[in-house]
Amino acid sequence: MSGWFLERLEIEGVRGINNEGDPLVLSFAHDAVNSVSAPNGVGKSSIFDALTYALRKKIPKLDELPATESGDSYYLNRFHSKNTGTIRLTVRPDGGGAPVSLTITRNALGVRKVTSPANIDGEKLLESLNRDFVLLDHKTLQSFIDDKALDRGRAFAGLLGLAAYSTLRQVLQGLANTRAFNNHFEVKVLTQQETSLKATIAKQQAEAVAAFQLLTQTSLHEQKDHAAAIAKAHDALHQIAVLMPHCAGKSFADIALDDCVESIKKAEGGDGPARLAT
Repeated sequence: MSGWFLERLEIEGVRGINNEGDPLVLSFAHDAVNSVSAPNGVGKSSIFDALTYALRKKIPKLDELPATESGDSYYLNRFHSKNTGTIRLTVRPDGGGAPVSLTITRNALGVRKVTSPANIDGEKLLESLNRDFVLLDHKTLQSFIDDKALDRGRAFAGLLGLAAYSTLRQVLQGLANTRAFNNHFEVKVLTQQETSLKATIAKQQAEAVAAFQLLTQTSLHEQKDHAAAIAKAHDALHQIAVLMPHCAGKSFADIALDDCVESIKKAEGGDGPARLAT
């Protein structure tokens, strides 16, 4: 991702900066450290807020105010007759090239508009400038000072523009902790369930092989495929006289096994066994 140097900043009607018809203008040198110095209460924080809104589409410290305090009403300067805030950024590519001017406005209804040259997507360019290390407010700096060593290291990575890499490292580190991964996904429980299911399947497979052998007098393993085994079992059932009514004109899947069992029980309980016993 290429970088940009901020060459010029113009602000009018934003926060504590009124300057109606005569924007506050700051010019920056791209080959030196620039600083803004002024007494308290003359607008240094408003400059930071204007840049924040330009890059982030919001001013978090205002949005975080309680609803009763109407944070939105503090975006614009209340003494600006047009009730419009205007921020104009002029940036130059760090690899050289022509500067680009972007104008960001916000009206009294909170509607934001970005104006840029015809060949430039203004919002996309502003999004590319919104990186962790570009805007550092007092709250972030204080939390950096107060944080534990581990959290401070992560914050510092963000200041260097490495926040995404730091997050990725933490995720990979978490995945490398197999105990945490196993506990989260209940791997032990799932493994036990898998072992139990495999044992049940093996038992049922053995029972199916034995039943097929008993019914057809042939081995299930000798059948060339599943369809052949089904046909063999269907034919064998059809050959049993007491079961013929349940099999005639039906596929193997349509045979009602419960009805077959009931017919066999009735046949076994008829007069035949009594006569044979006599």
